[in-house]
Amino acid sequence: VIIIGDGIIDEYHYCRSMGKSAKAPLVVQRYTTHEIFAGGAFIVANHIAGLCDNVQLVTLLGKEDSREDFVINNLKPNISRKFFYRYDGPTVHKKRYIEQYLNQKLFEINYLNNNFINSECESDIIDYLRLTIPEYDFVLISDFGHGFITDNIIKVIENFSRTFAVNTQTNAANTGYNMITKYHHPNFVCIDETEARLGIQNRFGDIEDVVQMLSRSLNAEYIIVTLGKKGSIGINKKN
Repeated sequence: VIIIGDGIIDEYHYCRSMGKSAKAPLVVQRYTTHEIFAGGAFIVANHIAGLCDNVQLVTLLGKEDSREDFVINNLKPNISRKFFYRYDGPTVHKKRYIEQYLNQKLFEINYLNNNFINSECESDIIDYLRLTIPEYDFVLISDFGHGFITDNIIKVIENFSRTFAVNTQTNAANTGYNMITKYHHPNFVCIDETEARLGIQNRFGDIEDVVQMLSRSLNAEYIIVTLGKKGSIGINKKN
């Protein structure tokens, strides 16, 4: 399996509320502890490495603040890796502050450059993928919409993959701009309900109708749409 996607450093700072500030209209928090995880495509690769012996990760780091040592130390040993670098931003890093007693997120800070990579970096990635993708049985795309996977890279994935699966995530940095519909003829798609509805611009329709419309639009062999506490719904080409 080859995994192509946005690697993310996820950092969680836990705190406890102390009360309202005397000088500003805000609640003051007391720091208690924090944790740092390899997230995004990094954690996807680790999960797949628990199932498959031969796993390759292709991802983007930032030269500005690469966190490369952390990433390498937090990937399973059976993951081979190919890092590309952008010189105009850091490795994507998301820092969340959480009220510990309620386990409730207070706010989040993202360190990233959300623009697409430049043409030189894109060309290097395309050259590498053209040679590498045919060697693998399966391509797994973890697309968080942070500037790594361009339209030209998508075309290479579609043209050179034996079979490929894709997740495109909607988040605060890309809402409405990172649609699953930019992919064509995937073998498998897994997204959540909001991402499915955005993909076909259907906000209130019955979810079964939404999934069928999306399946026809993508010409996908299989789709799973997750529904939170309600479970999930899956569909194949035969509906």
